Amino acid sequence: MSSVDLLLPIWESYRLLKDSSVVTKRALNREWESPEEQKYFFDGTEFRSDTKSEAAESVDRSLQSIEDLMILSLYATFERYIIECLQEKGESIKGKRPEWLSDKLYLRFENSIERGSLDEVFSWFKNAQVIDSQLFEDLKKTKMYRDWIAHRNPKRKPQEISDPSTVYSILSTAIEKIDSVFHIH
Repeated sequence: MSSVDLLLPIWESYRLLKDSSVVTKRALNREWESPEEQKYFFDGTEFRSDTKSEAAESVDRSLQSIEDLMILSLYATFERYIIECLQEKGESIKGKRPEWLSDKLYLRFENSIERGSLDEVFSWFKNAQVIDSQLFEDLKKTKMYRDWIAHRNPKRKPQEISDPSTVYSILSTAIEKIDSVFHIH
């Protein structure tokens, strides 16, 4: 199993939800044979009393929220993957003599990786030519957008707005390149 497969369930869920919003909009715009048929179709949903335009706007707003949540989820999964790769590599420190020192060093290393900035890790990968300059910049922009989604600080709104498709592509490419270095298959 490739590490890129970690992102696949999130990506597939996003595609299904996006398609569902298209189907929902089509249903909203449909000409119904009777008011009863329309009532039956929408009864028990959020659309039961909306006008067509209100319902369509609601679908659009929801889709934007879903896209943001998908980007957060994709990035969180990617971040966990990076952390686990680095921590696994750092485990070689454990058990070296003197063990009291190597075990403490590993704990410090593990905590540093867990709480540290991925920007620094991206720089390591760029400097080691694991990723190229363009992917490095794309990862930084993706992280900035992820941070903005999570915190919504208007003073730090990214210049470029990402979408789940672009984020999935960037993170998948990064994972493939990192896998090749860590020999993960």
